[in-house]
Amino acid sequence: MLRWFGADCRESDVYRLTRRWLSSVDRAGYATAYAAFASGDSTYADCWPNVGCPALFLTGADDPNSTPAMARAMADAAPRGYAVLIEGHRHMVNLTAPDEVNAILSDWLAKPEETQ
Repeated sequence: MLRWFGADCRESDVYRLTRRWLSSVDRAGYATAYAAFASGDSTYADCWPNVGCPALFLTGADDPNSTPAMARAMADAAPRGYAVLIEGHRHMVNLTAPDEVNAILSDWLAKPEETQ
């Protein structure tokens, strides 16, 4: 949880809500999802050059899980990739900076496809 949020979010509503969600999740399903994350690179990492549609890679600038370097590398590998980092946030950036995330998504989705 601290890796996803940082210590300064420990008392926040989103931290507590996420902790409750994780406490009630099916453990086998969670383990299956993480097994896919752990082995996914060997299956999919080299596929980004084949993705022809616009691809947005958004992460928190302080994310130790989906790091800025990973976002930039995927954006560089995808022909129409675009990386955006939100300063001062981590992995759960959609919960800790929802207005910024929504604005970035809205702007990106509103662009004509040829400019993405």
